[in-house]
Amino acid sequence: MSAFPQFSAEQIAALATYLRNSWGNSFCGASPDEVSALLAGAAQVSPAVGKVSVWSGVYTDAQADRGQPLQSGVCSRCHGLRLNRVGEVDIEPPSPAIARTLFLQRWEGRSVEMLFKYT
Repeated sequence: MSAFPQFSAEQIAALATYLRNSWGNSFCGASPDEVSALLAGAAQVSPAVGKVSVWSGVYTDAQADRGQPLQSGVCSRCHGLRLNRVGEVDIEPPSPAIARTLFLQRWEGRSVEMLFKYT
């Protein structure tokens, strides 16, 4: 199963029904028609519904701009300008990649909690 699958209305209804009736709860189920109506209403409010990625809302452009001097002046010395572990070898040995392909390959399938504890 992919990390962020696109569920059908039937799958969402089945999941909602399960959650509504688990852990000692006894509520009515959800129907695919109800889910479809909710999704259609949400799409009218926000056309981006269903087009959100794991990167959506991670941080704002203002936050990136604020962190740029620190990244280029401090972090890049060890982690490289692109944060892909290609640092200035004369200063210190290369540090782990903290961005891009090497980072994503290393942390694929791991949780943010694991990364937080490691950091």
